[in-house]
Amino acid sequence: MKKLIRSKLIEVISVDEPDEIYITADGAEYEELLRDKLQEELIELLESDYKSIEEYADVMEVLYTMANYFGILSIEDIESERLKKLETKGNFIAGVVLNKR
Repeated sequence: MKKLIRSKLIEVISVDEPDEIYITADGAEYEELLRDKLQEELIELLESDYKSIEEYADVMEVLYTMANYFGILSIEDIESERLKKLETKGNFIAGVVLNKR
């Protein structure tokens, strides 16, 4: 089974699991592993009943990694765009629902 892990976990896991083999993914394989990791982290956030700050941080880390990989320059670029949309379109806090007919 292949699973994308944080870079510093290699040191921890290699002590606990000396038979594990590490590779560096790229291209289509890396993109697929990123999608899988995002799905995994979103499920863990859901399972925490949306109350785990650690799970929010994990989701954000995957999103920032994906944005960087796919050419978005920085976290600041993402935040700038979020703030523009907040100013022009608002947020989701009020729970407004479009009920299409």
